Amino acid sequence: AIPHRARPRPPREAVKRAQAMKSNQVAALGQEPVTKKQVEHYQDLWANEIVQIGKDYDSANKSRAGARDLVNTLYGFGEGAVLFKPTEASKDTRFRTSRLGVMSYFAGGDPSFPADRGFARRPWVSVRFQNKGILVDGSRATAVGVCYFTDAGGVEVPLEYTMAYVRDIDGRLRLEVHHLSIPFNAKSNSTWDNMAVGMGNAAREAGEMKDKAEKEVEYAGQFVATNTWNMVAGVFACIALAFVAYFACFWDSHAAKSGISIASLPFVGAEPTTSSYEARNFSAGGGGGGGGAELLGGRRRRRRGRGTSRRA
Repeated sequence: AIPHRARPRPPREAVKRAQAMKSNQVAALGQEPVTKKQVEHYQDLWANEIVQIGKDYDSANKSRAGARDLVNTLYGFGEGAVLFKPTEASKDTRFRTSRLGVMSYFAGGDPSFPADRGFARRPWVSVRFQNKGILVDGSRATAVGVCYFTDAGGVEVPLEYTMAYVRDIDGRLRLEVHHLSIPFNAKSNSTWDNMAVGMGNAAREAGEMKDKAEKEVEYAGQFVATNTWNMVAGVFACIALAFVAYFACFWDSHAAKSGISIASLPFVGAEPTTSSYEARNFSAGGGGGGGGAELLGGRRRRRRGRGTSRRA
C-alpha cells in the first residue's frame, strides 16, 4: 500500500470534471446547485419574517399566525426531518424536531412549551447575518456566523448560528438544521473554568466531609469514654453511699446500746475547742450533773444521775 502522503493527488481537471458531473446530475433531477447568493437571499427572508412577527407582539394570535407562516415557508418539514436547537429553552425542550415546537419558540403561547416567551415577540426591529463561512454541496448548503438582533431600545444582541439548507422539489431553499447560541464568554461560561471550579468544589467538599467524619468519630469516642467512666464512677458512688448509709445506721444502733456518742469518733470530730469528754457529756443544762439530756446519734435520751437508784 502506498503511504497516505506518497499517494498522488488527482489532477485539477479530474476534480473539476467530478464537480461538473455532480452539478449535471443535480440539474438532471431538476435541482440547480445552491449558490452563496441564494443562501444570503434566504437569510434576508428569514430576518424579515422575524421582524414582522415582532410588529404583532401585542397580539398573540397574529404572532402565532406569523410564526406559522415562517415555519411553513422557510423550514423543511415537508422535505424530511428538521433539527431545531433554540437559544433559550427549558431543559426538556432544548432540542426540537416538531413543527409546533418551532412555532412555539418564535411566538410562545403553546402549553406544551410553557417556558417559551416568544423569541420573535421581543420585538426585534432589525436582524442581520454576518456569515463567517458557507459550504455548498449540490442541493445543500451550510452557513456559520453571527446574527445580530436589535430591539426597539437599540440594544443589539449577537447570536452565533449554524444553519443548514436544502433545496426542495420546487427549487426553494428550506432550513433543515437551526442552531443559535449565545457567544462564548470566558468569565461566565468557560468549560475550563467551570471544570476547575467544579473540581475544586468537589475536592473542598470531600475534605470538609472527611474532617467532619473524623470529628464525629472523635466526639463519639470521647462520649463513650466519658459516659463509661461516669457510669462506673456512679456505680461506685452508689455503692459507697449505700455502705456509708449502712454503717451510719449500724453505728447509730450500736451507739444507742453502748451509750457512746457518734461525735466521739475521730473521723467525725468535734469543735476544735471542745474536748472529747465534753462532747460526750454535753448536756442540755450546760452542766455535767445527772438528770441532764444528751444527744446520742440524733436521739434524745435521759441520763441517770450518779448514785441514784435504778428503781423509780
